[in-house]
Amino acid sequence: MSPWPIGVHMALFVLALIGAAWGFLVGRWWALIAALPVALWIMQVSELDEVPPWFLGLGYGVVSVLGIAAGVTTRRSRAH
Repeated sequence: MSPWPIGVHMALFVLALIGAAWGFLVGRWWALIAALPVALWIMQVSELDEVPPWFLGLGYGVVSVLGIAAGVTTRRSRAH
């Protein structure tokens, strides 16, 4: 059972979607830095015993980076 009511899969989807929107709005590669606070926050608030907090933060950080990169790529490809 997931500790979040919406489930892990939906949380990852929403995180990637928000990242893509952020990347599209900013449109610059330095926007990838925004994934760092997300990863650090997840590491701090994680209460799961099955997964180490650093691994969970890294996983969510990677999902954030991929979403932001997709948004930046979309924005930059539409600009040309």
